[in-house]
Amino acid sequence: MSIFPFIDRWRIRRTLRGYIDPKLVRYMIDNPDTELFASRRSDIDFIIALVRDDDLDQLPAIIRRVAEAIPGGTGIFEIMVGPLFLITFGLHQPGPPNSGQRLNAIACLQESLGQQIKLLHGRSPALIGNFGAHPYPSHFGSLLPNFNTMLQTLTTLQFGEAHEFPTPPTHAGVEQKA
Repeated sequence: MSIFPFIDRWRIRRTLRGYIDPKLVRYMIDNPDTELFASRRSDIDFIIALVRDDDLDQLPAIIRRVAEAIPGGTGIFEIMVGPLFLITFGLHQPGPPNSGQRLNAIACLQESLGQQIKLLHGRSPALIGNFGAHPYPSHFGSLLPNFNTMLQTLTTLQFGEAHEFPTPPTHAGVEQKA
């Protein structure tokens, strides 16, 4: 924000006009510390994918093939760090996740990338919400318990392999925000 907050508010309202309800924009400007999307606990399906990165020149094409293998509107690319992806299913859908979307995506990824990808997938309890701290940008997405164990399991796989991670029996360790 500048030293002229009224200009900043006007600029924000003008930019978002026609896209977002003006009442919501006004509320966000007047209450910047208010959490708009309270976190919730839900089961989601996920894929953690690691692609070969030994040929840097080929990496952009491989990443493009990963994106093309996930049918539009089914999975969300939450994280992409170099050759590592977290793809989730069911973040924006109420009710139980549809594992068919995840399994179809696994088949598409294996068919498209073969020995260039390793995949860990499954269903897990998750905390879903808007995470971050003001004034830093926040991120809407999921937090999965035992993510470090999932990454360790992924690294033990050979390229070309897919493995289903066991579903934890409870939501232990994941608290729901009121």
